[in-house]
Amino acid sequence: MSSDFTFKKTPIDGLLVIEPFVVEDERGYYIKSYERDIFIQNGINIGVQEICGSISNGGVLRGLHFQKRESQSKVVRCAFGRLFDVSVDLRKNSSSYGRWFGTEISHDNKKMIYVPPGFAHGTFALSDNAVLLYHSAEKYLRDCDGGIRWDDPTISIKWPLSEGHVTHPILSEKDKVLPYLSEINIELNE
Repeated sequence: MSSDFTFKKTPIDGLLVIEPFVVEDERGYYIKSYERDIFIQNGINIGVQEICGSISNGGVLRGLHFQKRESQSKVVRCAFGRLFDVSVDLRKNSSSYGRWFGTEISHDNKKMIYVPPGFAHGTFALSDNAVLLYHSAEKYLRDCDGGIRWDDPTISIKWPLSEGHVTHPILSEKDKVLPYLSEINIELNE
């Protein structure tokens, strides 16, 4: 089965798009989204500490979040619906610091994203009841919770708001007041 997973590089070093093992027929499909040995062979050695998820209504934007200490690595996938998934490189010594990568993940395309330590992450719901699942290698630490603005002009993310049928995304109170990248001084332990 190892040849049935595909790991694709993105323009940002370490950030990967993963196509899982899938068998489809008239009943639906079976998906294997993780196999430890195959992931290790492809440079992803995570011991899962937490499995979490969120359900978002259409037009909801979550993020951009990161953890200041014990920076989290995670594998994310959309179990139902459609999401625009974004990762921003916050690794100070990276040649792609401040750059972003975004792609649609959905239950139809079955793509997953490996987000290594040192990234901010966010999603925008393109459909109602979009379900995000993520397997994180590090535990969430409330006192280390951090984030940057979804609309930071220095990052200039091209969110597909019109595809979500909104002109302004629905944000949590916390996400509405996140600082800009230039306003934070973080030393992530990638």
